[in-house]
Amino acid sequence: KNYYSEINAIRDILQPINMEYVKTTLESQEALRNAMNNGIQSNIQVFGAELNKILNFTYNDKSFNFVNVQQDIIDKMRPFLLEAQQILFARKNISDNLNKKAKTMLQFGWWFVNSLPIKIINYIYKNKETLKQEDVDKIISNYYESDECKELEEIINGWNELDYFSKWKSKVKDAFYAHKLGMYSLSVPVWTLMIEGIIRDFMREKYDITAYKFGILYKNFKEKAEKLDGFIVSYTFNCMDSFYVRFNPENPDGACDFSRHKIFHGQAVNYDTEINSLKLILYLDELFYMVLSLKNPIIA
Repeated sequence: KNYYSEINAIRDILQPINMEYVKTTLESQEALRNAMNNGIQSNIQVFGAELNKILNFTYNDKSFNFVNVQQDIIDKMRPFLLEAQQILFARKNISDNLNKKAKTMLQFGWWFVNSLPIKIINYIYKNKETLKQEDVDKIISNYYESDECKELEEIINGWNELDYFSKWKSKVKDAFYAHKLGMYSLSVPVWTLMIEGIIRDFMREKYDITAYKFGILYKNFKEKAEKLDGFIVSYTFNCMDSFYVRFNPENPDGACDFSRHKIFHGQAVNYDTEINSLKLILYLDELFYMVLSLKNPIIA
């Protein structure tokens, strides 16, 4: 059974209720069940040996042996160890599966967009041999542009939870209005300014890190964020990095027009596309969840 049928979006995958569902699915597979049992026995042996050192000792030439206590502790620890083992298997199974699909998304210039339904990512993965770049762009843009951009509007409204984002509220309103009207030459610069401004504000307030050059701050932010959730975050940065690729004004054609540096050096004439504007909105949404998690470590 495909456990993704129970999950709608990437950000839902590791929720406790879904992890429980995945564990149950994995337990039904005999090979995995045997592997878990073998792992548990090995862990219990190690745990029992260490416990033996504590509960069996000699004092004033008298030997003390708490065999019953030792066995009772081991019996009570067994369910805990089994639970931990099951979770590890579940996470490994999920990571391996998602990693393949993340690589496919990256081939098409995208990443594991946390608000994109799993069924869309699954479709792209299954049809990767026949789909073209423009096909994938159209599939993703159709989802976010449907129903008068309702999904995007909900995403943007959620940003107000963080002051780093809410201070841009009036600019966001203007840029989103421009995006919906297809005036991407106006929306793209605003989204670009926001990404840099939010990262600067956050790094200064949270970590007291400032730098004249944004590249230094961006690198520091990546190091903090990549500790959150391994490969999912790393694939997001793979795409974001392409937006900040080095640009040589003496050779403007050496970089594509979807480049922060090329845009602000006035050398990108064709930066104003729907896909570029959409990607920046979704970059900002990824940034929102990274900042939220780093700001409140308990949530991460």
